Formats: sequence, C-alpha cells, structure tokens
Amino acid sequence: MSRRAIASRRGRSRKSATPLVKAASRTVRILTSLLYFPRGKTLAELSAELGLHKTTTLRLLRTLATEKMVQQHADAWRFRFDPALWVRAAPIFSQMFSLSSMIQMILNELAQSTGATAVLGFPDNTGRNSIASMWALLNQPLRYDPSASISWPMHAAAGGKCFLAGLPEAELQEWIKGGLPRVAPRTTTSARQLMRELVAVRKLGYAVSQEEGGRGVSTIGVPLTDDSGAVVGCVVLATPAARLFKGDIKRWLPRLRSASKTLSRLLYSSAEPAIAEA
Repeated sequence: MSRRAIASRRGRSRKSATPLVKAASRTVRILTSLLYFPRGKTLAELSAELGLHKTTTLRLLRTLATEKMVQQHADAWRFRFDPALWVRAAPIFSQMFSLSSMIQMILNELAQSTGATAVLGFPDNTGRNSIASMWALLNQPLRYDPSASISWPMHAAAGGKCFLAGLPEAELQEWIKGGLPRVAPRTTTSARQLMRELVAVRKLGYAVSQEEGGRGVSTIGVPLTDDSGAVVGCVVLATPAARLFKGDIKRWLPRLRSASKTLSRLLYSSAEPAIAEA
C-alpha cells in the first residue's frame, strides 16, 4: 500500500467539480470528521460542518451505514465510525500501523532532544483548523499536553501559519475572507497583521505563536512538505509559554527541520521501499 494513503487531504476548489466528485468529496469529509470524534457526531453537527442540508447529509450517512463504514447510534441521529470497519481494515492497514510507529519514534526523539512536546499536525477537513494528529510528551510536570485540545484555528497556531504561508496568494486571500476569530487575548485578528507575519514565515521558514491559541502555551513550527514541495502539514514544538526563549528557538530549529525532512521523506517519498515490521 502506498505511503500516500495516510497523507492529509489538501483543500481544493469545488467550483468545477462534477456532481459525482462533489459526492465523493463530501463523503471523505464526513469520514475525516468522524475520525477525530470516536463518540460520533449528530446529523445537525455534520450538516453544519459540511454546509449541507440535513437531507443531503443524511442520504450520504445512510449510504455509508449501508456499506458498514458508519454506524448509527441508538438515538438515531448520531453517527460514528463502525467499529467493525477497523477490524476488517486491519490486515490492509498493517503497513500503516508500522509507519505510525516510525513516526512516533521520530517525535519521541524530537521531544527528548528539545524538552518540549513534539507534534505532527495537518489541516482538518474544513481547512480552517490545524489538527494535532500525533505527538510525543516528556515525563515531567511542566509540559504541554495536546490531548486537552487537539485543534487550533490556523491563524492562531505556529503550524497553521506555516500552512497558510504555503498557500498560493489567491487561496490565501480567500481563506482570510472566512474570518480571523479571537480565541485568546493575543490572537491575531487583523488581516494586514497576519499577512505581515506570513511574509516573515516564508522568509524565515518557521513560525512562532506566543499564547495566540491559548493562555500559557507557546509553539514554534516548521512546514511539512510533500515530494512536490507543497506544504501539507507542520511539525511543531509546544511548551508552556514561560519556558520559550529566543535561545530555545535558535537551538530547536535545526532539530525541527531535520525531523520535518525525515517525516516528509517517510510520508511522501515517491519511492516505495518495504517498511520494517514495528
């Protein structure tokens, strides 16, 4: 199985899509959304998230339920991944599980060498938020644990800024039109200020967020690219704000960039060498 199978889906324009492609896109967005919520979501939540009428969303969900990919809860209006799907898919995804172990090892090494939480992030299915997909923690009392909140608005997170800085100008301007909500006292809500920051990110090759996504948390991130050089995600170090100093940034950047380069090769290389057993 191709390593590209676990690559995060990049946002694409739907204006020219045929009805069949739109249906496929909507189906993928439903499955991606449910992936991050094991307890499931309601029809109303999924409908609002996709921007679709409830009838359309329900039709897609019932098709997925018929194919045993989604399970409908007893209350009839909440849906989740069908647990049997994972059992059926386990033999197919054995390589991916092994790959996951290799990714975790890289993140563990990054965390140990820096003393910060190491995070691998990708855009969510809406393209508005950055999702912590995997991370490594240190065994110490003063640390940042992403499990409390795995999602941050792109403009408020170091990794999200790396992704935004990699967008073509037209896509970036369209993204900004969606709004820059304040999620913490220091969140950037000015389009002009955000653009200045993104220019700096493109020049420097990294981004910093000082308590912009939440009180007491600072992050530094570098972009994760595919084999074409397009930005598809980010590798981030997160730490309590009181622990992040300029000296840390200078010291951590080489390690961050090295980890990102290794992960990019591992996830997106065109070559298909065998993956060792985990």
